[in-house]
Parts: sequence; C-alpha cells; structure tokens
Amino acid sequence: MGNVAGAGAEPDEGMKRAVLGLECTARRVLENLRDGKYASVVVMAGAGISVSCGIPDFRTPGTGLYDNLQRFNLPTPESVFELDFFRASKGEAFYKLAKEMWPDNFKPSPTHLFVRLLHDKGLLRRAFTQNIDTLERVAGVPDDKLVEAHGSFANSSCTRCRKPFDAERSKNAILEGKTPIMCEEPGCGGLVKPDIVFFGEGLPAKFGICSSSDLPQADLLIVMGTSLTVHPFAGLVEMVPPDCPRLLLNMKPVGVRIPSEESNGLRLNQPENWRDAMIQGPCDEAVRAICDILGWREDLEALVESFGSNGGPSLDPIDPLVAFPAMAPDGLDKNWRLDEDVTKRLPSPPRPPRFHSEDFDLPLLESAARAEEGGGMELFIFEEYTTLRPSGQIAGMLCLTGESLENWNGCHVLALVEAGMERWDMEVISNCELLDEPMTKPGPEDKRAAFHQAAFQIPPGGTMEFELWYVDTTNGRVSARWGPFQLRKTKKNSTTGASAAGGANHLVGVDTSSEDGDDSAEESLDLDRAVDEIVSAMNELPSHLVDADPNDVKDKTEKAKDDGQGTK
Repeated sequence: MGNVAGAGAEPDEGMKRAVLGLECTARRVLENLRDGKYASVVVMAGAGISVSCGIPDFRTPGTGLYDNLQRFNLPTPESVFELDFFRASKGEAFYKLAKEMWPDNFKPSPTHLFVRLLHDKGLLRRAFTQNIDTLERVAGVPDDKLVEAHGSFANSSCTRCRKPFDAERSKNAILEGKTPIMCEEPGCGGLVKPDIVFFGEGLPAKFGICSSSDLPQADLLIVMGTSLTVHPFAGLVEMVPPDCPRLLLNMKPVGVRIPSEESNGLRLNQPENWRDAMIQGPCDEAVRAICDILGWREDLEALVESFGSNGGPSLDPIDPLVAFPAMAPDGLDKNWRLDEDVTKRLPSPPRPPRFHSEDFDLPLLESAARAEEGGGMELFIFEEYTTLRPSGQIAGMLCLTGESLENWNGCHVLALVEAGMERWDMEVISNCELLDEPMTKPGPEDKRAAFHQAAFQIPPGGTMEFELWYVDTTNGRVSARWGPFQLRKTKKNSTTGASAAGGANHLVGVDTSSEDGDDSAEESLDLDRAVDEIVSAMNELPSHLVDADPNDVKDKTEKAKDDGQGTK
C-alpha cells in the first residue's frame, strides 16, 4: 500500500474493494492495524486533542478561543494572530494570551500520548500538528517525527530581521509580563515573538518537505481533533494514495467532500466511500477505544499515569455506545459507506414564503421556522432579487431554529436541483453552497436562531422546474426541500416594481426584459451585490440576532432614511 496510484487518481472497483472490502468501519481499520497490515501511519492533529488539557480550541461556539477574546478589544478575534496588528499594538494582546497558553501550564492528554505510542511501536511515519502548544514534544514524540505546521512556542525570533532570539529569555519575559520584547540586533529594533505562524506568514519549510515525502507513502492516515478548514494543512488529507484508509477522530464529521469540488475530501456517509471511517466523539475516549482493540491499553494508561494527564489512568474498557452515542446503534461497527437506498427517502416539498428584505420581522422569521414540521427550518425567498428564467437567479435566506439548529454541523449544503431528482447524487448535483458559517450568531437560549444566505444562478437549458434541497453531506440525507420553482416570464409593473403575474401556486420573479419582447434590454442582476444587500438588511433584525450595536444600527438606518435611500 501507499504507492499504488497517485493521490488524486480515482481507483477502479477492484482496488476500492481491496482497501476495506467496502466495510468502512472504524473496527475494520483498527483490526487491520492490529494485524500488521499498516506499517506507515501518518497523523494529522488539531486543537481538539488539547481541549482536555485545559487549552480551548479555536472555533467551538461559546468555548472556543476566538469567542473569548472580547476582553482584549480586538478589531476581530483573528487580529491577535495578525502580524500588522501585532506590530501596531506592540504585541500587547498576543503577549497576554501567550502567557495564559504557555505550554508549561499544561500536561499532555491521552491523545498526545497515543501519538507517542505509535512511535514507540515503530508505526509512526510522521505527526503533522496544527497546535502551537508543543504538547506532542512534551509527550515524547521525537523532533524528527514531528511537523509543527503552524510553529510553536519552542523557539523565538525577530519579526523584522528574522534573527533567532534566545528562547528561554523570550519565555521568561512573557511569563513575567516584561513585554514588549525588542530585538537586540544593531539597527533593528523589531518586535520578538515565539515562532508561531501568524496569518499571512509562510509555513515552516519542514512542512512542505515532509508532506511531499510522507503522505504519498502513508498506508494509514489518522486525523484527530481538527476542523479541516485551515489550508494548506487541511489539504494533507488529499495527498495520501487512494488505497490508504483515512480514520477521523472528532466530535463531528469535517472535511467532507462537496460534489461541486473535484477533491478527495472525506467521503463519510456517501455511496462513493471505500476507505473513510470515523469515531465520532471525544478524542481521548476514541484513542482508549482504539487501544482496547490494539491491545495497547495498559501501555497507554501507564503513560497517562507517568505524565499526570487530566483524569488520570483507567483500565475500564470503553463502551462505544456510551462513549460515542452519535454512532448508535452500531458503535465502532458503523459503516460510513452509505447505502444508496437511504438517499431516496425525500421529504415532501413545501413552498417557501415570498419575502422582501425590508420586511424583516422577528415573529415572521422565527415563528415560521419554529412552526415547520421539519424541526425548525424555513427558507425565505427574496422576491426583488429573484429572476426565475434561464440564466436568472434565486436569492434568499435560510432560518434555522430548535432541532434544526442543534443538528447543524457545518457539513450541510443548500443545493439547487432539477425537479424530479430522486436522491442526493454527489456526481450530478453540483450547484450547491456549503453552509459552513451562519450570517448571524444564535442569540440567548430562549430565542435561538441562525440565518444562512442562499444565492444561486439558474443554469441555462430546457429545464423549467427546480427545487432547493437542504442536505447533510455526511450522510446524504435530504432533510428538507422547497419548490418546485417554475420558470416563467412576467412583466414588471413600472410604478411598484412588483410582479404583475403570480398567484399562490407559483413563486414568480421579475422579468426585466422590455415590454416589446426585446431581451437585449435585460438587466442582469448581480448576485454578489444582492447578497451584500441582504446582509446589509440583516442589520434591521433585532439585536439578539446580530453581532452589532442596536443604537449604531438605528442611527445608520435613520440617516439612510433622511438621505432618501432606505434599506435595500
């Protein structure tokens, strides 16, 4: 394994069956590892493996690092890792954060120690980590087996002349609050920081060298505790050969292949899957379950005791149905290859309400969504931005509340499909948008709602009916659909701009062609502009739905009205 075909090559059916026998379960992967079928294991690790150590990850709503930096009064949460802001602020916020996150304050987790065990057993080819906390080093993973893709606290250097700075002096200055740290090279005077990769900086040369040499030779890839959203690190999953199984340890599926992208993203819960499996739950519980199967549990717990990891050692076998409830009823035997028949069960399509962006109203938005039998989901179509004609567009907003909001996992798409499609086909349906982040943040627990933009260009051709589907790409299930949208020509009322034809049975857009039938005068609507205006109109929403100062929004709105502009 590891050199059968290029990383981007699609294998034939024989090779697909040879990898896992189309039994894409965590147990099958781990039993192969136990039986000596894999000898070159590559690990990809993210912030999730350090959460149990007391270090927050970056993006988890409410508890993530970016959601808890308000005390520093940053322009954006990411500013703390931006080089220009670091220089302009003389590193004030970063130095304070670095003091709190300094590795000496934490001990490695069982997951860090599992990576160490892979090395001790002679199986670890390389561990690539996004983490800057150096806990892989602390756990005993040798430097030559470790690639710290985003740098670490281990070394420091000047941000201007790039000369190394004594790491111990840098550490002491940060921990004692004696900052900013200035470069001592003659004529420089630049700021010194630990060698953590900031936004806009290049990754260490070791990352490029090792990723090019290691990933094509891997025969097992283990991905743990990462959102797989930051590139180029996230792209490593695409560099392993097609006969290399990929095992994800994470709280939710991530990095799942999107049909409109020609990539080797994870194919969890897709009919085309032949090598991807997952343990969905906390990483520490996952590695203990792995060690139960491999017969390494005593070795792992000995390291846990030796390093004083949080929670201490335990030899109690992991019950997968208790530790990983999202995988019930099959546990580690859950097959992450989706049976195509599952995707054929489609809900009945409701017709979305027609909606004007200037008419945002909390009861209308949230009440309509909460009333939906689908579990708190409603799609609003913005009539003024929608032109239902070939090469036209559909624009709107998806509101999620209640059960639908709880089940949203960043792997959902809103897809424009031809009416009559019977299932979610990853190869055919390509006009879709990943709903990875909401436009607005959920509010208090008693009034929680999140909103996603929807903007689609209608493909030219003979099709006259389309539907919009809400799909979970991790399992291919279509949990809601709206339509059909029927392509029709209407005439624009010259005084109101409203549709002159319509009726309750059809969603009808605005035809911008001239009245004599000459389409040469047609005005093409700019979808990017439409979305910008929709987002702008979101400022009219109640303050608990937007991350903005209500007084500031009110002042801007009143000024716009005084100027005769209004909200678009």
